[in-house]
Amino acid sequence: MPRLYALLVAIDDYPAPVPPLGGCVNDIRKVKAYLEEEQQKMQPDILVLEDAAATKAAIIAGFREHLAKAWAEDTALFYFAGHGTQEEADPELWPFESDQKLECIVNYDGVSQTENGLQTNLLADKELRYLLHELAKTQAHIVTIFDCCHSGSNSREVELPKTDAQITLRRYVNSRLTTAVSKRSWEQFLFSDIIRQEDLRQLPLSRVIPAGQHVHMSACRSDQQAYEVNGGGLFTSTLLELLRDSKGELSYFDLRNRIRYMVKSEYKQTPEVYVQGNESYELFSGFLGEAVERQLNEANFVYNKKEGWVLDMGAMHGLSPDLKTIEIQDAEGGAPFQAK
Repeated sequence: MPRLYALLVAIDDYPAPVPPLGGCVNDIRKVKAYLEEEQQKMQPDILVLEDAAATKAAIIAGFREHLAKAWAEDTALFYFAGHGTQEEADPELWPFESDQKLECIVNYDGVSQTENGLQTNLLADKELRYLLHELAKTQAHIVTIFDCCHSGSNSREVELPKTDAQITLRRYVNSRLTTAVSKRSWEQFLFSDIIRQEDLRQLPLSRVIPAGQHVHMSACRSDQQAYEVNGGGLFTSTLLELLRDSKGELSYFDLRNRIRYMVKSEYKQTPEVYVQGNESYELFSGFLGEAVERQLNEANFVYNKKEGWVLDMGAMHGLSPDLKTIEIQDAEGGAPFQAK
């Protein structure tokens, strides 16, 4: 029987100068409860890192020692809730970064104030890419979930009503109010003793750090921010609501479309779900690798306050490119309605 190995990381109680959050630990406890209650048949083996336990070294060890226990047909899940931020990228090493920034998750010991100024020890997206590359060798079904800011390429943020105490940003901005912390030295990357700087300058990233096959789920695009509403991450709360209501019988494709409409109708936040690697068909597999039955003519209808009813089908499904709306007949005899 395939098993589930999960690494759940959440940080609320950040040390200064990083501002604290209030709903991240609550998020992973809800995720843990969901896995234990709804995924019992997968015998979940869950490692939880909360607050001070969620150091960079502990997260790396969680990948290499806990998630790496997964084998082919097993599922390895990494979930992070906390601050996300950006770090200045060395243009010679990372020339493909158009904004010259690395996306980072803020681990507990990611930012500290010392006598010599601000010191950083963040877990960058390229380091996560390397860890996923290592993990993919197990041939397990790998899923990453990020409820934080700058999470489209991995990482909680957006301009919010300052009068609403129930809404918080999951983003760290350094004390000088710039959008990114200073670039690190090469030796601070976890792969600095394995990968040569010359290779990064001369070869495509896909050659130097091949992308490990996995399904990536994030609270927002890399240029957006993630909301924390009423004591929990909006993305996580919506995801768990959808999974429980459907008894987990949704493909990643369906989850992506439904969660986007549910979140975007209220906030400037666009959740992302995509497959990294060559096996793009995984987008149509069920959450955590579950098998789901889907007919070719099935589609999702989602209500959006701004757009009304929206149908996630288009020309590739045989609909005319000129078709703007379609009439839907209620199977239970209700009045027909229009969907875009």
